[in-house]
Amino acid sequence: MKMPQVAPHCEYCGRLLWGRHDICNCDKRPTLRRKLAGWFDVNADGEVTIEDLSIIAVGHHWMLIGGLFIFIGAVGNVMGWWTINSDAFWAAAGLAAIMEYRDDIKRGRRQ
Repeated sequence: MKMPQVAPHCEYCGRLLWGRHDICNCDKRPTLRRKLAGWFDVNADGEVTIEDLSIIAVGHHWMLIGGLFIFIGAVGNVMGWWTINSDAFWAAAGLAAIMEYRDDIKRGRRQ
């Protein structure tokens, strides 16, 4: 049994598309600007502000990056793949601790 053919429609607004117009001009279509705003809008208020960027700059993901550096660097040192001075590990740990402290102060967790 054949399924009935469905008229072409916009996947974002649902408007039917007829003829040679296979692209809808709706304002719900994601643009590069909207996609970037979605990625950088951390607090989901609809706008990218300085607060969003400060959350990104001071957030806990820097702790993850510092931890990965320390872990991968230490494994590489043990395996003999490279030689990294231990001061670099302590610098990464100190930077991660500073970023965590700033994040805690910014969010008001410490009193």
